[in-house]
Amino acid sequence: MRNIFLCRYYSNMKRRSVILALCTIPLLLGIYAYVAYLLPFSLPDLPLSTVFLDRHGEEIGEKLYSGSVRHRPLEYSEIPPFYARALIALEDRSFWTNNGISFRGIARSIVRNISAGKVVEGASTLSSGLIRNALWIHKKRDFRTKMVEFLYAFRINHILSKESILTEYVNRISYGYMNIGLESAARFYFGKSAMNLTEAEQLALLILPKDPETYDPYIEKANFQRRFILILDTLHSYGVLRADEYARIRDEKLIWNMSHGSSAPYISDFLTQRVGETKSG
Repeated sequence: MRNIFLCRYYSNMKRRSVILALCTIPLLLGIYAYVAYLLPFSLPDLPLSTVFLDRHGEEIGEKLYSGSVRHRPLEYSEIPPFYARALIALEDRSFWTNNGISFRGIARSIVRNISAGKVVEGASTLSSGLIRNALWIHKKRDFRTKMVEFLYAFRINHILSKESILTEYVNRISYGYMNIGLESAARFYFGKSAMNLTEAEQLALLILPKDPETYDPYIEKANFQRRFILILDTLHSYGVLRADEYARIRDEKLIWNMSHGSSAPYISDFLTQRVGETKSG
């Protein structure tokens, strides 16, 4: 009698499990389809600086957007390959294969945060970093915001190619001194375009988005140098740099641009008062 009761009990449990699975699977597939293909989302436009050129095509000045944003866009082909490799190695090693969410990173961060008894590590990908930079870089992130960030990161991987995501990410990073994007940072800190940066200069710019004030190369030189060596060591340990490349970058003397003004200030001031402001499309 007892065996018959147990058989009926387990049979009912099995039946309930099958029914639950049949109800849950379509629901999960529906959520997946909605987030991946239907969730409304688009990246906001980026503000643009206005660059003044003389009759020979030489730059003589720049008007910041609203007086507080210095930004010049880059195409994917203009991102230095070393910068892209190093960025991905440091921030999102599964970038080319993940769907915007790194489940391994989430599991690792949960374990480390529990062990530390506080939040010491996130599980961000470049895709989620792009969402954060585009939507709420200056807002405090709570659990709800983080969940929305993950959903949009997943969604954007079904809208844009990986190349486009990387380009948008690089164009939206804050490098300090009102510089948004790699190209503006390259011109501000080194007086040259991103494509002409040396590997040491590219590595220097990788440091600044972490905390532009703490690692300010003009003021916090010791902090910057410690961080530079730490990142250099990390890239070497990840196999991004060979020993000879490591030594060459370490020994290169960085020459920071100290001239941030216009070469024709009167003309720039005159033009600044007469031009409007634009955003990218």
